[in-house]
Amino acid sequence: MGRHAQKAMPLTKWTRPRSVTLPGGFHIPVVYWSDRKMKRAQAKDPTFSSSNLYGFWDGNKIVINSSEPLWTQVYTFGHELLHAVHDYAHWL
Repeated sequence: MGRHAQKAMPLTKWTRPRSVTLPGGFHIPVVYWSDRKMKRAQAKDPTFSSSNLYGFWDGNKIVINSSEPLWTQVYTFGHELLHAVHDYAHWL
């Protein structure tokens, strides 16, 4: 392993965050919905695509599908956090 290489963190030690607070008090709640609840949200919103069934940023909170495997939840959280940080940059 190289000098700067890091060991991968086992997913069993990853705790799903319930919120993230960025500098300046920009608070981002993170909620975990079942697959059933995600599909109900999709049925109500015509702009909702099938890729949103993993998770989405609605401008107020990050929603993650809790029925997906943990690794998918980690990836989706990171992806949606990027959307939230982008909005945060506009908020500044």
